Amino acid sequence: MPTGRDGGTAALLETITAASLEIPGRGRAFFLNASDGPGLDQSWRDALVCEQTHKGTHDALRARGFEVRPQIDGTFDLGLIQLSKHKAVSFAAIARGLAMLVPGGWLVCAGPKDAGAGSVGKRLGQEIAGVQHGHGGHQRSFWVRRPAVLPAVCAEWRAAGEPRRVEATGFVSRPGLFAWDKIDAGSMFLADHLPAELRGAVADLGCGWGYLAARLLAEHTGIARLDLFDAEWHAVEAARANVGADARVRVHWADVAAGEVGSEAYNWVVSNPPFHAGVAAEPDLGRTFLGAAARMLKPGGTFVLVANRQMAYERALDAAFRERRVIAENPHFKVLSATAR
Repeated sequence: MPTGRDGGTAALLETITAASLEIPGRGRAFFLNASDGPGLDQSWRDALVCEQTHKGTHDALRARGFEVRPQIDGTFDLGLIQLSKHKAVSFAAIARGLAMLVPGGWLVCAGPKDAGAGSVGKRLGQEIAGVQHGHGGHQRSFWVRRPAVLPAVCAEWRAAGEPRRVEATGFVSRPGLFAWDKIDAGSMFLADHLPAELRGAVADLGCGWGYLAARLLAEHTGIARLDLFDAEWHAVEAARANVGADARVRVHWADVAAGEVGSEAYNWVVSNPPFHAGVAAEPDLGRTFLGAAARMLKPGGTFVLVANRQMAYERALDAAFRERRVIAENPHFKVLSATAR
């Protein structure tokens, strides 16, 4: 059974070997939430159609020669799923995966035990007979044949993972996105304290599902152009829905942390930078956004960001910008402004 030491991809491949499942022919297997890993060799490159919505991981797979898209459909003999830490997202992926398989095709899933992968497999076993389980290390895996008739609950699982207008916010979002069903307090604090003189060409780095963009367009009428950047494909799709058909807006599926910000210059850049990659805090991820903002701004342009009070971005701002100041702060957040050289 999988050791889990190399993560979800290794756990999936080890499960396939342990269960004696065959690699199908060219383009006859799918991999949802795909990522690279040991064992993904030429035979898998031929067989797999990969789905990955994070731009950086998507591009890394493509660079290795895999067929990869942000959303796939079709009919397949074998399906692989790396489970999400969000159970609604995992169940929706399982429902989609089962629907794409031919009757009798195998579905193989794996995920961290501390993210509930084992309980997801047990729940599937209550609906479909013959679910088999494996475990090892930090990973849990399970596999099952697709029945001729899918259980009715699959439609509910799939619908629960789809984008929808959230009653509590009035915005379009979907499970799995950051603060998907509420207004993030940091983004709200930033929007509430943006300088009134914000105008001209503006970029929003890490736009998420578009709350800050909607506030910018509604409250800063001097904006001539607003470019939104996010590495998550589902986020940019939601942001497009939330800003509507505003001719000033361009939405970019782009990995800011990898420097994918184009060559245009801006008067203002705003951001609620991410500082988590998975569970662990990674301040350097947020600092890449600071560096990107410095490169994007016209001389004398302004970068405005919000950060948790404990995030020590000041030294990075001093290194990349001419000057900085605190615009607002409360017990949880600070809004900082920095002027480009």
